[in-house]
Amino acid sequence: MPGDAAIEAPFIFKKGAYYYLFTSFDYCCRGPQSTYKMVVGRAKEITGPYTDKAGVGLEQGGGTLVMEGNKDWYGVGHNSVYTFDNQDYLVFHGYDAADKGRAKLRMEKLVWDKEGWPTPGQK
Repeated sequence: MPGDAAIEAPFIFKKGAYYYLFTSFDYCCRGPQSTYKMVVGRAKEITGPYTDKAGVGLEQGGGTLVMEGNKDWYGVGHNSVYTFDNQDYLVFHGYDAADKGRAKLRMEKLVWDKEGWPTPGQK
């Protein structure tokens, strides 16, 4: 089973002039012990290179944090992004602290900052 710094679940989403490569890092599938989180990099070409906000390549360990676990959700990841009625959504799973760490499907609005980086928005 993968350990810390495991990378999986790549997903590419085109928005404006960029391709965004979302990946999931760290421990998945361990309920309360999950440390799963989502990161993103972007590129002008679908083939890359993909870099984070600081300009670090994803292949060099870079990645801008999109979302990570907290006291309510132990870990979140394995995401995809979809657009419905001109609104982007982050679709993913998380481990619900209120339900013994059971995996649940989640969906959050995704908004884009003025530099074009994604962040979960308000419900």
